[in-house]
Amino acid sequence: LLRGGWFLDALYTMEAQAQTQSNDTNAKPSMTAYKVEAALDELLVLFGQTDIALGQAIRGELGVVTVAQISILPSVKELVAKYMDLVRLLPAEDSIPKNVSSKRSTVKR
Repeated sequence: LLRGGWFLDALYTMEAQAQTQSNDTNAKPSMTAYKVEAALDELLVLFGQTDIALGQAIRGELGVVTVAQISILPSVKELVAKYMDLVRLLPAEDSIPKNVSSKRSTVKR
């Protein structure tokens, strides 16, 4: 699950299946996998930045509690927005190969 490996595996499996089913090069699954991977990387960077900011707030390095909350809130809002962007990029549950979809938890879109 580190770095979202299971759903990237699912996307690349879909790409391989699409290429074996047709002789044409089908760019859509490949582009989808690339977009998901890029969105996941952005999300992980934001998690790291927010983690650092939260650690500083807990140690009191950002000032009083209210100031710390106000300074962290934009990071949390951006995290939520990036997460929702990532969820929108994920393929529908029924398009994920059966051997991988059992590992995926259902997320409301």
